[in-house]
Amino acid sequence: MKKQSLKLSFLWLALTLVLLAAALSPRPAGRLQADQPATSFIVQGRDLTTVANRVRGVGGTITHELGLINAVGAQLSADQQARLARDPRVSYIFPDRQVMMAAGPSQSVTAPAVASRWLKQAASNQNLADTELLVQEKSGDSTRAIFRFDLAAVPADALITSATVSFWVTQDNSSPVNVHRITDSWSESSVNWGNTANDFDPAVVASFTPISNGQYVSAQVTNLIQQWVGGTVANHGLMLVSAASQQESKYTGRNWPQSNQRPYLTITYTMPPDTTYSQLVGASQLHTQGIAGDNVTVAVVDTGLLSHRGLNTNRH
Repeated sequence: MKKQSLKLSFLWLALTLVLLAAALSPRPAGRLQADQPATSFIVQGRDLTTVANRVRGVGGTITHELGLINAVGAQLSADQQARLARDPRVSYIFPDRQVMMAAGPSQSVTAPAVASRWLKQAASNQNLADTELLVQEKSGDSTRAIFRFDLAAVPADALITSATVSFWVTQDNSSPVNVHRITDSWSESSVNWGNTANDFDPAVVASFTPISNGQYVSAQVTNLIQQWVGGTVANHGLMLVSAASQQESKYTGRNWPQSNQRPYLTITYTMPPDTTYSQLVGASQLHTQGIAGDNVTVAVVDTGLLSHRGLNTNRH
């Protein structure tokens, strides 16, 4: 009876050792468990070669080498991170946090129209310089209004957050009016229906309905203004085209007697960060993607987290 009991105990012990060995055996290098997604970390060690070998040894994927601080950027599962944390040859493991460069403060400018005219199909060669501009689609006698705005006050690298164009209505109606981008240059002194009426992009930039006489009507043109400011599209101005036939509306031009009733653009923008490295990046990339220190002023906060002999020397 004793021999049988001892035999059973031995079998239980052997089975326990087999299960324990299976649980502790390392997973194949480079393979992650389905429930352990890889996360970006910076792993620092005594030297670059050692820390890189330790990361590869647990199956991690090295994404960057950071020789300056004896570290690597790596993709690690939770299990791989835990195993490296127990390795005496690994000094620190910390998340590769993302860095977002902050944009400058918001600024606004008002850009008045610097040119305006209206075009009349029935007088295709006439240059119409009236201060009141007519818009109507009518067979054989359509009219369209055109405007150009000066954007010199907006820096070429500005990031446009909003842009609104406003027109003062002198004759209203309930039909929509479409805003189009003019595609060719024109001059106030020589423009007419024959040389400009069809020089517009058929894509509608914006639209509005001039339902109230004696007040401004506005439309959002943010994307177009960004293109104008950035130089990807030439600024030849805007054309108003009625979306319905036989529906006439009228608007003031840039020479309208009341200056507070003239057409204008309101543009709000921010400036990009004062750096050439303006992308959203992982912190590990700063070392290899252009932040080399040449002509750069860097503010350093000593947290005590990292140590490197290069940080203990005053260099200018």
